[in-house]
Amino acid sequence: MMSYILFSSLVVITTTIAYRRWQNLRRPPLPPGPKGLPLLGNIRDIPTSYHWLTYTEWAKVYGEIVYVEALGKPLVILNTLSAAQEILEKRSSIYASRPNLVMANDLMGWIWDFGHLPYSDLWRRHRKMFHQYFQHNAVSEFTDVQTAATADLLHMLVEKPDNFRSHVRQYLPGLQSTTRATIWYKVVG
Repeated sequence: MMSYILFSSLVVITTTIAYRRWQNLRRPPLPPGPKGLPLLGNIRDIPTSYHWLTYTEWAKVYGEIVYVEALGKPLVILNTLSAAQEILEKRSSIYASRPNLVMANDLMGWIWDFGHLPYSDLWRRHRKMFHQYFQHNAVSEFTDVQTAATADLLHMLVEKPDNFRSHVRQYLPGLQSTTRATIWYKVVG
């Protein structure tokens, strides 16, 4: 029994090491950085306070761009203004995007929300459409819808003032759905 457990453990460890090495061969070379521990990475090297002092020391040893990994999550540290401008401004289309939010995108299906989309042509189209209909100049287009809904609310309050809560509960979703329908008509129709 003991030899079976030992053999199984050895197989799992060997497979894990082989898989990680195979993964490292497939990806492009990473910037230099301190060597991490298996599975933990550099979690013990990353300071909890005065980060910049440690990062400055790392910059002297590894250069202006340092790569560390903490519990499987990559972290790239840019130690100079020129490195930050190069990566974050000049090459932002390559390196900047949103993380994959498994709970929101995959499980809840919110991938349609441009706040959760990775930067792409689809994201640009969603953002352009949102900006077109939700900027401060576009608010005046909804004045008629809002005025009509408000008039309905006031009429209901005059008729039955005792039902104030139910009138307001009826008014707000109605206003939202009417505004949504107006936007949908303008976007699609």
